[in-house]
Amino acid sequence: MLQSKKYFFLLALLLTPILGFAQKRGEPNLDDLKDEIKKAKDGNIPSMLVVADRCRGAFFVADELRDYKQAKKWYTETVEKDAQQKDANLGLFKLYTIGGYGLEKEEEVAKPYFRKAMELNGGHLPLNFADNTNLDLANFYSSVEKAALGDAEEMLALARLYFHYEISLREATSYAEKAKAKGDKNAAYLLDYWNLLKNNTKDEAKIIETQQAHATLGSDMARLALLATAKGKNKVTADEAENFTKNLLKSSNPELKAKAMALLSFYLEGKKKFTLLRNLQETVATDKQEVFFCKEALAVLADFDTKTKTVKGLLAVAAQSPDMRYLAYSEEEYDKNYAGKIDQLIQLQQIINTPQHSTFLTAENLANYQTELAQKALDIIGSVDNISKFVGLKRLVEFDKWLVSIAPKLQPAMDKKMAELGVNNTNLTYFYEKSLMEAKTFTSIEEGKRYYYHIQSSELDNDQRPKLLSLFKSKLMNDVFGSNRDAETLEKLRSAANTQGWLLPEVQDRYLALANEKTDWFTGLVDRNEIRYHFTVTPNEDEKDKNRYKLEIRGVKNEEAHLVYTGQVSVQDLREKGKEVRCKVFFAVNENGYAWRTLANDFLETSLMQGEEYIKYKPQGKMVNCADAAHTTPKDDIAKTMIAYDFSVQNAVKTSIKVMILEFNKVLLPL
Repeated sequence: MLQSKKYFFLLALLLTPILGFAQKRGEPNLDDLKDEIKKAKDGNIPSMLVVADRCRGAFFVADELRDYKQAKKWYTETVEKDAQQKDANLGLFKLYTIGGYGLEKEEEVAKPYFRKAMELNGGHLPLNFADNTNLDLANFYSSVEKAALGDAEEMLALARLYFHYEISLREATSYAEKAKAKGDKNAAYLLDYWNLLKNNTKDEAKIIETQQAHATLGSDMARLALLATAKGKNKVTADEAENFTKNLLKSSNPELKAKAMALLSFYLEGKKKFTLLRNLQETVATDKQEVFFCKEALAVLADFDTKTKTVKGLLAVAAQSPDMRYLAYSEEEYDKNYAGKIDQLIQLQQIINTPQHSTFLTAENLANYQTELAQKALDIIGSVDNISKFVGLKRLVEFDKWLVSIAPKLQPAMDKKMAELGVNNTNLTYFYEKSLMEAKTFTSIEEGKRYYYHIQSSELDNDQRPKLLSLFKSKLMNDVFGSNRDAETLEKLRSAANTQGWLLPEVQDRYLALANEKTDWFTGLVDRNEIRYHFTVTPNEDEKDKNRYKLEIRGVKNEEAHLVYTGQVSVQDLREKGKEVRCKVFFAVNENGYAWRTLANDFLETSLMQGEEYIKYKPQGKMVNCADAAHTTPKDDIAKTMIAYDFSVQNAVKTSIKVMILEFNKVLLPL
């Protein structure tokens, strides 16, 4: 008898923890569901489900409010009434899987309900996550088997199923704790994060703090969650984001890798961002983009592709991205065809055509750029306005690899421009040497002397060589001595005239021309057909306007001089800011044979740029109707500056007057 009592005591002791494992049946609060209970008793399925769910209890509800026995009653009656009810079958699966709260745990009973629930949901019941691997309840039993083998990762996967499908917080926590005990950093993070959710924490700062702490400790789940939570909030730097995703981007799991790439993209800028997104686009199938949460990121790439369809679009985007600034060529200069110079276009084409750009620009856009750049080359050829520019361009077309490849497309435009400018094989070498000379900036007389002998030994003929030498000497003097009319410059010119015989006669002529010229008073002459025109530029009578001058022109024919024009010239000196001098020579009319009246809105507008041998001009208003091409001056000489390479206000004004006399002669009184 004593032994029997002892045995019974030991058995009771052993069974105590097992019996104590099952949670006691609680008492759900149904006071607010009286109407629903009444409907449920009448067989209303939605109401039956409402009452059943309340009895089972919300995921984080206290144990004492759960009554699985009563929940089972309502779910069962629902299934009996309609076997196709997904929620009721799923509810019964959860109840029998966990047990307790007045209901025995019966896994074998749970399985048919599980299978039916899966059948009614098409075989799958997925949950998708932007910051973690997606789940599918269909994998529940296979996950149970894998977790039983003791692998921490598999136990954590099962814990997530218990948690996210709201099967059991207790089981979810239990499996996560087991994984944590095996050193799983992701499990440690999820336990802390779930605790925040359980406590209904809505403090985003606290959530980010928890994610940051575990991200620092090495949890990849925490790192992805942090990138998702902190997106657009300046809580994580680009460097930190790259560091957090370093291992994930090497993951053999395509889903994790894709989500890491998508989240990282929101922290990057420029080329690095779009290279990453292009890689994402190429590695994730279209049907996976939504479930892998790539669509938002790839929408950014699609917008980038749209904005960069054209070269100008690419230049605009590049200007906003620090790591693409090497592509930020001026859109304005591109629109203006680089003033007829193709060098920058060649540079742009070479940069765009480098292999690195195929990593983030579409093949379609790259092909479009080549077509557009070829057209721009044609536009530049069409905009060439002088022979020197054209010859330099022609040499590039013959030797640059890209231009050679599109030469058949360019040749008709080249031929047309050659005919327009009067370039042929006879004078081509001269203009080529001239373009090389113009591209140089001389810093000393000694350097110039060496270049002088270079021209002397060139292949130019006896007519071309002296002509180029004369231009070279003018440029050398302007580069070395400048274009000022002050005493110091004049003394340098006088000294060079006395000591540098090879600079004669140009240095002597320049010295005499400048010595007889004042800053605000100068003269000049222009020959047109049989008439020689003398002009005089003097200060304006209105001393308040220092930028306006009085202009008088006299024509000499048959040894008789006649006043043919009295008007005004205005000057805008932009040499310090814009490397330019702008002039306006105004239209003037002679009234009653003695009085001259200047019209403010009618003029010849000109622009002289530093380093240019030619001036640009455009008539406005009544000056347009004064055009007169009946002269023998070669077209290339009309806009050539009066003193070659002299970047001065005087030279800009003189050349502007020369253009008006030659090209717009009808503004003058006839002789």
